Amino acid sequence: EYAAEFGDLRCVAVCHYALGSMALLRGYPEEAEENLEEALRLNHRIGSPAGVAYTLARQAGLRTVQDDAETGWNLVQEGLEVARQAAVWDHCLQRLCGTGIWNRLEAGDLASAEELVRTAGKLEEERRMCNVCSLQMHPALAAYHLAAGDPETAWEYAGKAQEIVDMSQNQAGQAQVLRVRGEIHAAQGEPDEAVACLNRAA
Repeated sequence: EYAAEFGDLRCVAVCHYALGSMALLRGYPEEAEENLEEALRLNHRIGSPAGVAYTLARQAGLRTVQDDAETGWNLVQEGLEVARQAAVWDHCLQRLCGTGIWNRLEAGDLASAEELVRTAGKLEEERRMCNVCSLQMHPALAAYHLAAGDPETAWEYAGKAQEIVDMSQNQAGQAQVLRVRGEIHAAQGEPDEAVACLNRAA
């Protein structure tokens, strides 16, 4: 409200993105969609490719959890195109890779997920990782490697994500790490550990 009063559209766009993100995490899809649509409109208006890419990643995540994986995937593809124009393109890519990998795992499309995993690998090799943005990517990478039959690498990425959670005290990130760890335990025939992790995640 304060930013809107002074006509600071960039700040208003960021606020709508934040409100939409919180609504998504808390399970309010209509509120999430409304705020993310407004964030997208404003970011287009002010000419912010980074803002557009971040928002498209969030919208893709929303569509994926609403069982509309194909729309979510299309939003990821659109975001990847826009990210190329952003000064903080590496940050955008980390968010889009994370969202896109989750989306493709939901769709059972490991081949497309693998392309994003390769992109994420290049970001790591070039040391372009961000503690905020990579927390949206590392749990997805862990889930991908588990689905690909490589639990050892899955544990490695879950560990990287946990290190960031320990530094940031990010509760949403902690829930994702616990979810993935629970799934790894389950895949390895460790039901008690799996249930403990998944209960904590919930």
